[in-house]
Amino acid sequence: MKNKTFYTKKSHKKGKNARKVVKCCNTCANCIPIGEGDHICDEMQELVLEDYMPTDSYYICGGKYYDEL
Repeated sequence: MKNKTFYTKKSHKKGKNARKVVKCCNTCANCIPIGEGDHICDEMQELVLEDYMPTDSYYICGGKYYDEL
């Protein structure tokens, strides 16, 4: 599984202090907690987190359905 970062990082352009949001399931409004550390993607109807750990379906949409909180 690819390593996912859950924080913002600086823009690569010189002179810019702007930060951009890294899209992932943990910061998506479509990631719905269902209890016991499990979360499903409301758009894809897939279990994306199990016991707060990413599953094989983590970030399955590739950011297509990403919605900021």
